[in-house]
Order: sequence, then structure tokens, then C-alpha cells
Amino acid sequence: MQVDTSIHSHLQSARAALQKRHHWLAVPALRSVVQAEPNHVEAYELLGIAETFANNPTAARQAFLQATRRDPQRISAHFNFALFLFNQNDLDEAAEELTTTLYLSPNHTGALALEKQLKEKLKFRDHTAEEGFSLIGSRAPDTGQLSALRSLECPTCGGLNVVTAKVCKKCNCLIPEMPDIIPLE
Repeated sequence: MQVDTSIHSHLQSARAALQKRHHWLAVPALRSVVQAEPNHVEAYELLGIAETFANNPTAARQAFLQATRRDPQRISAHFNFALFLFNQNDLDEAAEELTTTLYLSPNHTGALALEKQLKEKLKFRDHTAEEGFSLIGSRAPDTGQLSALRSLECPTCGGLNVVTAKVCKKCNCLIPEMPDIIPLE
């Protein structure tokens, strides 16, 4: 009975620490639980989350694997593992875990939202692979900053130039200084 009380106490403190994002307190408590009770699925799942916050992806992956293997019906373990894999850019494995989550719970709100994000990321990955790129997210999204920088129009040819330009990059003509735009030296 004392062991059960100790496990319960460690789990409660780990949950409280995770709610405050204090992974450094949760990890040792959860390791104590899985050491004392190796089949405690919730402890493995929470340990996976804590190790993710601790930026320890290898330990997080192992904890999530233990949780999903020990209880293949545990929806939250599959979802949290899918989320972890998605954030690690292990998209194919994330898709497998997400498929399992949605098989077990077809209306799981978080899984449905993650599925949309995953489809977009897979589409982007496949598109960039066709173009010879190998990194996910290697292209910076167009935030409009580049077009804002290229806002000085050449009076001769109409080409757009960086605001600080003195010579047009298109026609090589001098760009007259404007009173409100002073080129940087």
C-alpha cells in the first residue's frame, strides 16, 4: 500500500509540475514511477511530454513508444506521440500515430486539427522534394518585407530598387535622391 501511495504522490507532483511547464521537476518524479511500476502507461506518456519539454527527443520518443506499446488503445498516448513526431518533422511516423488516434477516436478534435497541418506539411515536403530541396521548411514564407524594401521606383525604366539604392539595378541609371528617402552611406 505504501508503494501505491508513493507512486500516486509522484504522479500528482509530476502532473502539477507539467501544468506549470516545470519539466525539471516532472522528469525525476515520472522516472521514479516507471521504475517502481514498469507497466504504468500514464507515467510513460507524461514522461514523454516532460522529456519533450526538456528538449530530450530521444528519451521522449522512448517514453511514448513504451506508452503506446503497453496500451495500444490509449488514445492520448497515440495523439501526444503523433504531435511529438510532427514537431520533430518525422512526418511519416506522425501520420501513422495520427491514423491510429483517428481510428480509435474518429472525432478527436486535436487529431483532426493536426491532420490538416500534417497534410499541408507533407504536401510541402513532397513539393520541395520534387524541386531538389531536402529540408522541411527551408523556404521562408513571403512576409511582404522584401517587397517593402524594394519600393523605390527608377524614374527612367520603372524598375523597383531597394530604398537605399543610388543606381538602378535594371538600367544602371542614377536614381535621384528624394527628400524623404536618404540613402545609407
